[in-house]
Amino acid sequence: KKMNVPNVLLVNPPMLLEKPDFGQAGALFSPENLKMAAINPGLLSIATYLDSKGIPVAICDLSITEDFNNLRQMIENTKPDIIGVSSMSAFDYIETLNCLKIADEERPQALRVAGGQHIGMLGTSSFSDSPELQVLAKHEGEKVMEDIVSHIQNNQSLSDIAGIVVRDDTKIHDNPHISDLVNLDNIPPLKYELYPNFRQFTPFVEESRGCPARCEYCTSTRMNHGKIRYKTTEHFEIEINRAIDLWGKDNIFAIL
Repeated sequence: KKMNVPNVLLVNPPMLLEKPDFGQAGALFSPENLKMAAINPGLLSIATYLDSKGIPVAICDLSITEDFNNLRQMIENTKPDIIGVSSMSAFDYIETLNCLKIADEERPQALRVAGGQHIGMLGTSSFSDSPELQVLAKHEGEKVMEDIVSHIQNNQSLSDIAGIVVRDDTKIHDNPHISDLVNLDNIPPLKYELYPNFRQFTPFVEESRGCPARCEYCTSTRMNHGKIRYKTTEHFEIEINRAIDLWGKDNIFAIL
């Protein structure tokens, strides 16, 4: 039986950089009062893409408040069918696991998904760190999240989706196929309004993805398969003009 279109809540966790009890992370140190807070451009791109497909989506950003009660409240308000948490670096990984735990506590019937450049590279090992994790996206998120929504709506097995790892009862299924890469020009200009309090952040505008180099220490090799994809000049111009309309010309723009 086909259900209504599942609604999605995407979560940007806080970073641990300025927590005094976190201390040293390997050989990395951070200034005492450094605050890392920025729009998560990957999460916003996924939200923009899903929204353009008629999929209800909301974003919970914890990068500034670091208040997990905001996540609990947003889960209560939106009652999502799918909760996706982003993990972009080692500095947000522990908090990502915490978000998944809270998602399980507050909305156990929702599908719990994680993805991003850090956790995606960990593959099946992340399931040992998080008993609450049900689905891991190993590569880009736009098409994967669209496929997850479609499969849930049509009551299909998620393990058929390329590029994801799925926990099914006690078994873990790792689909080795590479997930489809979305044509960057098929992603509408970022719908910044989907991001909570978006005007307080530096605006990001994406120009391309990937890199032709294959540096062993960089996640781009596995995330983008050693390739680089560009947006057309026309599409990029539309995006930068939209950002200028929202923030004005007298601003800093981060070109990704």
